[in-house]
Formats: sequence, structure tokens, C-alpha cells
Amino acid sequence: MSSNHESVTTQLPIAQLDGRYAKLLADLGAVNQDILFVMRCCRKLVAAMSEETPDGVLMQALFTAAVITYARCFNGGNRSALKEGDLTKLGLEGDVRDFHRHVLDTRSKHVEHSVNPFEMITVGAVPSPPDAESRAVQGITACSPDDTSRSTWTA
Repeated sequence: MSSNHESVTTQLPIAQLDGRYAKLLADLGAVNQDILFVMRCCRKLVAAMSEETPDGVLMQALFTAAVITYARCFNGGNRSALKEGDLTKLGLEGDVRDFHRHVLDTRSKHVEHSVNPFEMITVGAVPSPPDAESRAVQGITACSPDDTSRSTWTA
């Protein structure tokens, strides 16, 4: 390569490196990719929320993807992970640890082991109108709080 950084016209071979430090560097590269993905999801989520008619499915998908991917950066397993203490080294304002813990708690309670209101289904009976000759159950319904997944079965 020349000293003025001209593009190389011939391809040079790449030798794969193995070992502890090569794996650590690869793991940190994967964490970096995940953090960049989280940032892209968050940008798209903010844009989706500001639309005149927000797309609830898109917003839930972006939120879920961002939360799960963020948490993966701090969970070991097959790769090295960030530690909570790494957050203090970023020099960010505010209580970064509280926000971090909130995201992990949200992942645990509302995404991974869901107890969120969007998955709470209510089942109810649909009675006959008040002015009907006889009272009877006209149908059974199941609906979620946003009422987008309502299903009604008639008797």
C-alpha cells in the first residue's frame, strides 16, 4: 500500500487468528454490532411513535428487538459480555445504572417472561339485549386491552 492510502487493487490473504485475545476481540465486535442495532431500533421506534397514526405492531417489534438485544450484550454464554461496571466508564450524565437495570428488568418481566397487559386476555359472555324476550348468552368473547385481537364465538 502506498503512503498516501491509495486503494489496494490486489486482494491480500487474511489469516484467521485463534486464541484468547482473538476471541475476546471477536466477542467485543459482536457486542458492538448489537449496540449499533439497538441504536437503530431506538431511532426507528422514536420515528414510528411520532407518526400521525403510529403502527403498534412495528413499535412493539422494535421495542422488543431493542430490549432483547441490549440485554444480550450483558449476558455471557458463548461470548464475552459487558459488565454493569463498564457503564460508569462511559462518562454519560444521569443515573446510567438505574436505566440499565430498568431495561433488564423490563426484558425479564415484560418481554422474556411476559406479564405485560398486551398479553392479558379477558374472556366474557355476550348476553342477549335487555329488551329480548328471553335472556340467553349470545356468544363468548376474548379480548386484549387494546381490543385488536377480539375473537367472538357465538353460542
